[in-house]
Parts: sequence; structure tokens; C-alpha cells
Amino acid sequence: MSRVYTPQSERSITQQGVSFTQTATAFDSYARTTAITRTSTLGYSRADSTAYYEPHGPLGAWSGGHPDPRRHGGLEHQLNPNTALPSSWYRFGKLHGTYLFNGDGTLSGVTDGLNHATTFSTWVRGLPQNIGYADGSGISAVVNNLGLLTSVTNEVGTTWSFATTRWGVWRAKHRPAATTRPRCRSCRCPARSTASRPIIGARPITTGNAVTVNVFDARWRKR
Repeated sequence: MSRVYTPQSERSITQQGVSFTQTATAFDSYARTTAITRTSTLGYSRADSTAYYEPHGPLGAWSGGHPDPRRHGGLEHQLNPNTALPSSWYRFGKLHGTYLFNGDGTLSGVTDGLNHATTFSTWVRGLPQNIGYADGSGISAVVNNLGLLTSVTNEVGTTWSFATTRWGVWRAKHRPAATTRPRCRSCRCPARSTASRPIIGARPITTGNAVTVNVFDARWRKR
């Protein structure tokens, strides 16, 4: 016995005496909703339409079926048909930027409408370790295998270093080596709280003689 599956055509929610209704008014050949009308008993209504991106070539099998990102209001994106990645974007018909990607899908560079290029390279765990700007300056970083920053060097060559706990929580940051006074080092170390209220822990942040203490409950929410 065969079954026929049909997409949802209407959904209604009543909340605080007001009914909100969503009605599908059009579908494509894959039974995906392409037009929806939203109404409420307050007297308001809105019509929305959705287009789906169907790339051709070797990527069509896995990247198709997503809502089309190419047009949204005054924005328009052009996608590479071979990779389904954005290649350029326009705002109200004017070019605002182009994108260049590496073979592994990571971003290689962005060029704005004035032809100013920013480059990204040496990616580790989803973070670029080198960023170069159009004026020739740049910043760099060291990322460990957990995807955490261990140091950052800015445009003038000064380096900040960071220390984290084994579970990836920031513990301390060290300012550039040229600044040696103790007040320039910040340390955040967990400590148990002895308060009678239900607080799981206290975390002091020490910078020189200044100490800031944050306390957290059992869900690690700051109190």
C-alpha cells in the first residue's frame, strides 16, 4: 500500500487570544513552499516568497535545495556555479565586493568596490593566522589545535599572548614584552566561593592591584 505525502498548507497558532495563521499559497515541483501569506486576527498580513538555489554541475547533488541567497532586498550575490560559494555582491546594482576562495573552501581574499584587497591565509581550525590589508599592513596570530588564539601580533609588530585552561577557558593575557610592569598582566583564575547562597564559583580578574570578582551559579551564569 503506497502513501502520498503532501506538504503542510496551513498552520495556525493562538496565543493570548490572538490567532496567527501561515498559509502556503504556492509550491514548486519538489513540493517546497515558494509563497506564504501570514495573517493574524489583529488585522495584519504579509506575503513572503522564497526561491531555491539549484546549481548545476558536480555540486548540484548536495548544495541544491537551499533558499536562494542571491537576492535579498537591495542586496544581490553572485555565486560560483562550480563551488556554490559567493563570488561577488552588489548593493542596489553597484559592486561592493568580490570574494576569492582557496581550494578547500576557506576565504582567500576580499576586494571592495574601490579595489582595496584584504587577504586571509594560513587557516587553522577555521581561523586565519594572517590577514593582510590593502595598505601593506597586516596582523597575524598563532592558533593552536583546539582552535584557540595563543598570541596576536598587530600592525605595528607588538604581540599579545593568551593562556587558556585545558577546557578552553581564557585564563590570562600578557601584553607586549616591551611593557614589563606587573600591572600590565591580567590573570583570571577560578576559585571556590564560601558564600552561603547557591553559587558554584568565583572568578577573580587581577590586573596589577585591581581585582574584579565575578561569581557564577550552577549553570555558569554571572550573578
